[in-house]
Amino acid sequence: FQAVLGTVLRIRYEWTGSRIDLDDAITAGRGAVARMAESQPERARHLSILASALRSRFEAIADMDDLNDAIWAARGAVAATPFNHPDYPMYLANLGNAIRSRFQLSGQPVDLDEAVQVGQEAVNRAPASNPERIKYLSGLSHTLAIRFALVGDTRDLEQAIAVTQTALDTTPTGHPIRPGILSNFAIGLYHRFEQSGSLADLDAALNVDREALIAAVKGKPVHQARSILE
Repeated sequence: FQAVLGTVLRIRYEWTGSRIDLDDAITAGRGAVARMAESQPERARHLSILASALRSRFEAIADMDDLNDAIWAARGAVAATPFNHPDYPMYLANLGNAIRSRFQLSGQPVDLDEAVQVGQEAVNRAPASNPERIKYLSGLSHTLAIRFALVGDTRDLEQAIAVTQTALDTTPTGHPIRPGILSNFAIGLYHRFEQSGSLADLDAALNVDREALIAAVKGKPVHQARSILE
């Protein structure tokens, strides 16, 4: 009962934004997970739901305990799931995103390195036919770009650009995530221009940026769209 209640409350929170619903969803989720045997097949899914609810509350109130608990639950979901399970890449990606969030607060390089490693595994484990793989690629590219900005290793920049290119190649025109991927690609190319001085990279960055701007203005007023290279 608590597992179902936690799921329903989480869904209602997404519609209403009520903190009471979110708090109750976390309480119900914790109770459901605590009552499940480690061998129970549904445990991984409910750990993942709990991790998602905890991250939502962390984003609302910035309590590090919630983020640490979200990482614990996300790790549990990964550990309880066979490598060949269709949800395994999703659990990995969720874990990587949570660890990256912790790095952005703590500044601990070990978190950033783990986020890259887990994000890469999520991409590797997801078949090309998985429609969510685009998001995993985008998340990995973002994490690599953060590490490049911190460490300055151009290998991270090159990998971020390559991963973003793969994401673009597999993202259809009109997909809602495509403008963001284009923006990230333009930024990566611009950073490579800053490193190499190659005008080809600068020209490519500007062209991709224009494409991102055109994609972004569809469905919203033109004045809301701005170039990411301004």
